[in-house]
Amino acid sequence: SAISNCQKPGNCVKLFKSIRDSLSRQDWKRSCPKEGETAESAWVNVYGFYDEDRIYGGYGVIVRNMSAKPIAASVHFSVEGVNYVYQVLKGLDAGLQLASKHGCSSPRVVCNSEVLVHLLASGYCHCGSLKNVNSVCQRCAMRTIPHMNDFYFGNVKPLLETLPGKLRCCPYFIRQKRNWNKAAYYLAKQAKRTLLIYGGDEDHYKADIKPEEFSEELLDILWKDAYHSVYYNLDARDMIIDNCGAAPED
Repeated sequence: SAISNCQKPGNCVKLFKSIRDSLSRQDWKRSCPKEGETAESAWVNVYGFYDEDRIYGGYGVIVRNMSAKPIAASVHFSVEGVNYVYQVLKGLDAGLQLASKHGCSSPRVVCNSEVLVHLLASGYCHCGSLKNVNSVCQRCAMRTIPHMNDFYFGNVKPLLETLPGKLRCCPYFIRQKRNWNKAAYYLAKQAKRTLLIYGGDEDHYKADIKPEEFSEELLDILWKDAYHSVYYNLDARDMIIDNCGAAPED
């Protein structure tokens, strides 16, 4: 068999680590999808933020294929941030649209709000008269987010009416801490810096970003994320099998 030439299981492990480590950052970068490429399966990472003191907010979104390579990204920052829930919801909506634009209608979704995952993941309102409706009513929203008043709800109502139905098609929707969501966090903060430092009198900044436009710092974050993922390891698997099978059997 292909792996019989490894002689011992330990040798295969060593070979695996050696080949994985040989897939350098530059090799990985060169193999990233180009503009216009699509993916039937994808990951959408979202990071939203809001500063209550300065009332600004924004989000960062990145779409990656199942080999953890970036397909596209989107950012938004506004000096009138509305609220935290609004920013995460806007990021989720932008992420799903971006994934759909690149050929994936049911991506795996990650965001930085546990409350919103709980609120949206069920896919329907829990009120007795609204069972199986793909939206969230004000009563359910206020039950999950106690500080949500009428004005607060009015800002997020359109998104709460549409997102549960969209997310219902996604096989995976969870919250991840910033440590595991670094690329989206980086994009969100870069959008803030871009407007506050270079925006002049502009009150918001929004952009879609192609992989070839990513900064070196962002590519480093993405590569490190990929390196520690099972998908990066699977990319190395075929190379391992080829190497194991190349040696003559004793």
